[in-house]
Amino acid sequence: MTRHATIAPNAPLAAINVQLVASSGRWRFLSLIGLVGGFALGLVVQVQRSAPSVAHAGGPDTAAPALQAILRPTAVPPIARTPAVVALCIGGLLELTIPQRGQSVADHVLSVLQPDVFVAGTLKGRPGPKRVARALEEIGALRPFARVSVVRMPTVAVLREALQASGHWDEFLRTASGKGSGQVPGMSADKRKWLPLTTSPVIGNPKGNTLQELHYQSRCIDMVGAHETEARRGAKYERVMFTRLEFEWLHDHPPLHLLDAAYLWVPTGEDNEGVNDRHWVANRRDAEHVFRRWDTLLNGAEYRAHFGTAPLFVSSEIFMGRTVRRHRLLTARFPSVAMLQCCAINYLDVRARAVGNISELQCFARRCFEVPCPSRAVGACAQRRAHAQLDALAEAAATQVGFDPQKGFTGFVAGLRAPGQLPVLSFKYEYEGRAAVMHATALSFPGAAYHVPSDLHPPRLDIALPRALGSRLAPAAVESVQGQANHSYFYSCINCERGEATGCLDRTRQYGSSQLERARKSRAPCLYYDRAPMAAICSMHADAERNFEFRWWCAEVERYVTGL
Repeated sequence: MTRHATIAPNAPLAAINVQLVASSGRWRFLSLIGLVGGFALGLVVQVQRSAPSVAHAGGPDTAAPALQAILRPTAVPPIARTPAVVALCIGGLLELTIPQRGQSVADHVLSVLQPDVFVAGTLKGRPGPKRVARALEEIGALRPFARVSVVRMPTVAVLREALQASGHWDEFLRTASGKGSGQVPGMSADKRKWLPLTTSPVIGNPKGNTLQELHYQSRCIDMVGAHETEARRGAKYERVMFTRLEFEWLHDHPPLHLLDAAYLWVPTGEDNEGVNDRHWVANRRDAEHVFRRWDTLLNGAEYRAHFGTAPLFVSSEIFMGRTVRRHRLLTARFPSVAMLQCCAINYLDVRARAVGNISELQCFARRCFEVPCPSRAVGACAQRRAHAQLDALAEAAATQVGFDPQKGFTGFVAGLRAPGQLPVLSFKYEYEGRAAVMHATALSFPGAAYHVPSDLHPPRLDIALPRALGSRLAPAAVESVQGQANHSYFYSCINCERGEATGCLDRTRQYGSSQLERARKSRAPCLYYDRAPMAAICSMHADAERNFEFRWWCAEVERYVTGL
């Protein structure tokens, strides 16, 4: 009799069934060698673990048994680790060119918050094992993954069918009619140039991807709930956060102990008359609301409670704002230090393009904004690979679109640097990028840090700076400020006056700090700073940038920077 090892088809790698069968001495010896070798191989696979599980959906791809067998976790984790208190959801189309395989998110978000990472990804076409493995490798810097779900990206037809099956299709059409269409007065009749709606690409701009985003966010919170039940034995995460894979982070995310769990934390800016929904940190209760906007669309009563029955322009940010209002969520801000990369970079990898023509990208915001790197090293300014990526994009654009030495790039790649120019920071949205650069530059000074103000009107973090910063550069700007001890404070929330969660000082409230009082009474209650430290921050940028891209922050202190 000998021992013959078999692996149960649905069991973890470490679960081995041992059966007794008759055999000769030779086979007994070979079986023993095989058993030892198999155990060693299993140990190697476990130590070098990758994605624990992959769920497929969509027709014949549902089972994917080979991939599940490869990526299924072993019964015993290799390294003892304190259970994470944060779950991070990422996802979307995994065939895009992700900055440095997700290294920016890993360096500035994962390293700070130590979350369990959940991937709710999509692929165009059949998500077979090889394609899924390659896609996950493209975000390999974010490993290990707690759970992974990769499905065929919902097509416009599939999304339309889901909306029609909700039972209130006519209400979607009514909301998006007239002033709710996304067509700005005087804008072209071409829907591809209209503002994207929550129901894009089914209704409204066909190049919008809002429905796909809402769909994968709902999938991800389902994954988090299943993981809590199955792997954590019912233990809930304290926070669930979302971030975009295309973000370039210029500085670390604020640590968790500074983010009061009572609030939904979002970066400053980019509200677009709603609430910024490109990144958030929510407590477990609030997460069930902000991650389930797809479910809200399909629920007739909830849809009407959010949007009423009249035509209404509803962007993704406005949808987030209505969700905040509907469920009475408390919101708070932290200084934005991340920016979405230029859309054209998403399609830099030829494999990611449906066609090999850079002028036919699936981008709504096609323009690429750039500013020269500041004197202080922030984000990609210190990374050669990021520069090489921009060089490759510029060369591709020059070949396929054309480059005019006098006018530079035009069209949707206008603003892109020419091949071989000095390193720059490039970004998709003008004000998001400028604010991130200013905040990251401020935080790059020794002694600078995120800070919880004593007056939380509005709830926020600002940036604490050394009191002496800028005192030698601009001694005439040094001022004595009541109630600030040895620090100076800087806060900005550009275009935050409107929307569901204002990020500005309350004009009707009297503040105990002379710095805040000056800002409250000014034309910009969403911006406060002391002049000498701001002069030091602005001096890190060239004259042209201070007087154009960063004018909102630097105009008042320009005379101190130049000495004029």
